[in-house]
Order: sequence, then structure tokens, then C-alpha cells
Amino acid sequence: MIRRAAAGLGLLAVLLWPGTVAGESCPDRADPLGWAAPDFVKAQSGGYLGLATLGVGYATKNDLLAGTAYYGWVPRQVAGIEIHSFAVTLTARGRLCLDSRWEWIVAYGGVGSVFTRGEGFFIESPSPYPDDYYQPTARRYLVLVGSEVLLKPTTAPAWLSGHGPFFEVVFLDKYLSAWWKNDRIALRETLSLALGYKLRM
Repeated sequence: MIRRAAAGLGLLAVLLWPGTVAGESCPDRADPLGWAAPDFVKAQSGGYLGLATLGVGYATKNDLLAGTAYYGWVPRQVAGIEIHSFAVTLTARGRLCLDSRWEWIVAYGGVGSVFTRGEGFFIESPSPYPDDYYQPTARRYLVLVGSEVLLKPTTAPAWLSGHGPFFEVVFLDKYLSAWWKNDRIALRETLSLALGYKLRM
């Protein structure tokens, strides 16, 4: 239990720390497309969201806070059933400009929620069971930590301010709960790794 508490506090520290790394040398991001247009687009695989996932989002001009909406898909050939996922996340980020062209989002942490549509997923317990008989399987909550590197292109469309790869380590609420209650479950068994690429406007 002590190890569980220490790991939980460590994860909480990772989630809170990014917002304190202000990256003072980084200028605010321009907004050439206007406030209504998304600030970035992401494509990824994994992270409990799907084999192929597309995300669009908005960020503050200093990039320290970001919100993202996702659509993810898993084909029937992979999972035995076709799965569609819809998710939203909110992250706090630590930003560091390495030089005039390279920018490193040292770490970011956040929370989110995912709704999954597919055979066997439900919000209310199926008939004839009462509504609270089973926990919902179609709605889950996420905790995530990640890092990304962005290259600021010298020759690119005016709307593209940076692009680069990222990774995320994503935890699902029900697996974290099981890990906390069961010493036989390792923390690594509760996570899913997401790998992707980001275009920042």
C-alpha cells in the first residue's frame, strides 16, 4: 500500500508539474487563422482511443493549456468488433524553446473522458438488470502524461507554426482502481502507450 501511495503521489506530481514550467524564452504563438480555427491537429494510435485516432484542439497562446477532442476507430479485423471512440482531454504543459527552430514540450499531464460505441459497450445496464447493476463500459475517464518535440519550419505555409512527434502514457480509471486495490497488479499493466504526430497552426 505504501508503494501504491508513493506511485500515486508521483503521478499527481507529474500532472501538476508541467504547468509550473513556464518556458520564459518562448514567444507566444501567433494565430494566423483567427480565434475560431483549431490551434492544432493530431493523429495518433493507441492510448485507449483506437488504432487510428484524429484529434483537433485549442490552446492558450503560450501553449501552457490545451484542450483536445478526438475520434478514434478500431476495425473489426483487429478487435473482432468495430469500435468507435469519442474523447476530450484537458492538459497543462511545460514548454522549453531549445533554439529558434526547435521547441520541446518537456512534459504535459492531464485528464479526460472517453465514450466508446460498439457491441458490448453500454452506459446503462442492459435489460433485465437494474441501472446500477453493472458499471458503465462505454464511458471511462483518463489520466495521461506525455511529451512532444516541435520543429518550426523555415519554409512552410503561413498557417503552420510547427510540427513534430509526440508520445503519451495513458491510464484508464478502472485499471488504476484495480491497481490501487490489488498488489498483484503492476502499474505498467494499467497503461496504454499512444504515439502520434502533431501539426500546430
